[in-house]
Amino acid sequence: MVGGVTLTYEGAPVYAKTDSEGKVTKDGSSSDYNIMLEEGELTLKNATICSQNTNGALYTENALVIKLEGTNTVTSTTNSEYGIYVYQNNLTIQGDGSLTVTAGIGKSFSDGIYAREIVIDEATVHTTGREATSQSRGILCSTKVIIRNGAKVTAAGGTASKSYGIWCRDGITIDNSSCTATGSTRAITMETSGELKLINAHLTSGSENGTSAEWIPQN
Repeated sequence: MVGGVTLTYEGAPVYAKTDSEGKVTKDGSSSDYNIMLEEGELTLKNATICSQNTNGALYTENALVIKLEGTNTVTSTTNSEYGIYVYQNNLTIQGDGSLTVTAGIGKSFSDGIYAREIVIDEATVHTTGREATSQSRGILCSTKVIIRNGAKVTAAGGTASKSYGIWCRDGITIDNSSCTATGSTRAITMETSGELKLINAHLTSGSENGTSAEWIPQN
């Protein structure tokens, strides 16, 4: 579901368009679209998506690859805890475009992106949790987060009892990429089995145990 609209792949690409207010309509063609759904892949091309759907502005129960072209935004309003929610499955975000994700507000939790495993490959991604009564996280991941191939990621938690830039269970890998994480509780947090792995990257400011941290590629 994208922007509250159900898009179903049935053997041929499905096209949709968005307007300046984030409304999604089933329309377009191979030469004129903002959203294209293929099998397991969703291309966003200068898409503006805004929704009050309770499961998030972008929701699926299937493993998903999001391909970015141009500048894209995904925004949830007051009725949802999530900006992007991939239920019990894996999410990959790739491409040379950018994506800004904003979670909903006014719930117990507010999470920009939530999936089982999250891979951000080359893309530029800004993800923000907003105000919540319990926890707010830019990225929430039930296994591991991998940021690689020159990706640029900013993850910020919002105002809440506990606020994290990135929360995951099994660890974070930053591979030749940039990542900035902020949260009033901690920049990043992992379960006891998780670890931060840096490959051709180093900490340039803050601390992973503090409220802000920034990593950049190794020169």
